[in-house]
Amino acid sequence: MSHDLSCRFFVGPGKGLAYWWPLIFETLWEESFHFSIPEALPGIGQYTYISSVNPWKSHNVVGPFRPLWEKIYEIEASIPMVSLWTWGIDPLYLDVILANEQEPGEAPGVQMSIFFAGAHVMEEPPEEARARMGKVFDCLKRLAEVCRPVNGEVYWEYAGVAFAPWATFNRPPERPSEERPVLPGPHRELVQLLLADGSQVYLLDPVPIPRLRGEWEFISLLA
Repeated sequence: MSHDLSCRFFVGPGKGLAYWWPLIFETLWEESFHFSIPEALPGIGQYTYISSVNPWKSHNVVGPFRPLWEKIYEIEASIPMVSLWTWGIDPLYLDVILANEQEPGEAPGVQMSIFFAGAHVMEEPPEEARARMGKVFDCLKRLAEVCRPVNGEVYWEYAGVAFAPWATFNRPPERPSEERPVLPGPHRELVQLLLADGSQVYLLDPVPIPRLRGEWEFISLLA
């Protein structure tokens, strides 16, 4: 069973999926996440799409960016997921998913989901794990500044459980519940951060990171 760090943003109505993909690509490129797969030919990446002709079957593609760009603007195609990578000796990657969504009390909009594999930090020393988590958190904050979600949350998923969020955007975190339990650990301080666009982030610091044998460690992203 894998540990996945999940971030979900809900952005308001008026703009379709094709509007958001270019903003996401540009923003994450500025944060050093690229379409090209490390060690593959330059410009070769990975994505998934669904055709309206055969909507019950998804197609996993490893190929150049241009066909992906064309499919983003095709009415007949939906791009559920794109993987974006850092470059270097030990690259990281994010999986990005967009879907039309409607939350209770809100007009129809788009849900952005960003996933980061816990394996990227599970066996790393605390300082390296902190650096990697900090990089991902910086990416999420920058996306929030650009996309201005109505709300958002960051949390861990493991063994079918979505744990209580350790960061929320534009609204304080709700109380943990049986369905969304809090990970046991040290006292966490609720810190309110102000982003450049005036939006707010609520961070419960220190934050959990997965370790081997189902254990968790807590690190501060404010240090």
